[in-house]
Amino acid sequence: MTVNQSPTDYEFAGNFPDIKVESVIAIDVTLKYFEGDIILEESYQPDAADEITIELREFFENLLNSEVPGISEESYHQQNGYGHFSVILDDGAETQYDFYCIAGGGKNLPSNFIGTFFHTWQPITKYISTESIEYVTIFPKLGGEVRATFTYQDGTTDFVDVADVTANQLNTVNISPYLINADYQNLKQIEIYAHTDGIQFSNKLTYKLTTESFKYDDQFIFINSLGGVDSIRFTGQLERIEEFNIETGLFGRETLEYHSESDQKWKKNTGLFRSKHELLWARDFFGSVDKFWYRIGDYQSVLTYGSFESIDTGLNSYDFEFQLASLTTSQDYFEIYGLPKPPTAPSNLLAVVFSDTENRITWTDNSDDETGFEIWRSDDDGETFSKVGEVGENITEFIDDISI
Repeated sequence: MTVNQSPTDYEFAGNFPDIKVESVIAIDVTLKYFEGDIILEESYQPDAADEITIELREFFENLLNSEVPGISEESYHQQNGYGHFSVILDDGAETQYDFYCIAGGGKNLPSNFIGTFFHTWQPITKYISTESIEYVTIFPKLGGEVRATFTYQDGTTDFVDVADVTANQLNTVNISPYLINADYQNLKQIEIYAHTDGIQFSNKLTYKLTTESFKYDDQFIFINSLGGVDSIRFTGQLERIEEFNIETGLFGRETLEYHSESDQKWKKNTGLFRSKHELLWARDFFGSVDKFWYRIGDYQSVLTYGSFESIDTGLNSYDFEFQLASLTTSQDYFEIYGLPKPPTAPSNLLAVVFSDTENRITWTDNSDDETGFEIWRSDDDGETFSKVGEVGENITEFIDDISI
């Protein structure tokens, strides 16, 4: 077996390379979490040219998804937005590749993007208001902190370390001016970068605070194509329109179904784009599956309507329509790869003292296809767990011997 192409240590899901192998015999492929559970196992036969291609990009695209944090969260670990994996190729002798895979991807990214760039297509200089909701997302290879350097209206400067970012984790940090600086009303500019012990290791983003006032000033939060959390501000006219119902939305190769949560529908103008870069960045918003309208101190999921890939880059502004809606179904990666779906998780877990040395554990069985239940216990407030027993299908209680 000769491996001609394999994953590097860090890969975006959307850019995950095909694994290409030369072999005269079948090889067994195992994908698993690093030092963890097996995700899939499959045997591959060589073609007439003794070549094997293992395609995992679509699998990872469906498996990994970033999330918009709660509005009050200052720092958020995107635990569903990345994973540490191993792929094992076995033709009688095992070859193993370990790697991190992160949600998102894009064309023509520099080879060092993961670890040194914030996950956004936003312009290097972004114009915001003092009330803007702003996030940055980064996957550092070394631990550090996100630092904000402030310039005030009177020319003085200051800085603060906003939040820690953990190595080899996808971190989203809330850098909203009102949240990171008590004197935010007097800010002129904010520069954001990540550092370790004062040494900058990321690119730098600049936010210019503007006092421009608009009658229609709407902000939208979205998961961008790089797996980061972004916000975009549209200042054009907003108006209610006649009722309509969006039932499906096209996002790349997938058509996803939605349901309307309200009969409130709007037509919105983006307002003037300051640059071609800003217009192209807006395309990323329109192509996002997960986008939210920020108003009255909260987010509301929206679905936009229209074809945005064909937006003329010469436009000064753009009209679009949207309504409050939420995703109801999407492709399931277990279904795509012919894997059995896991049983529905149990609920209503309850522990009651049964004796001096025993606890009675009960739960609600929410599935009809489980083969049993494993019981795990933590003795350190949820930091680590150890298995203490198991029971068969349809059983909903267990006596835990806490003397062990």
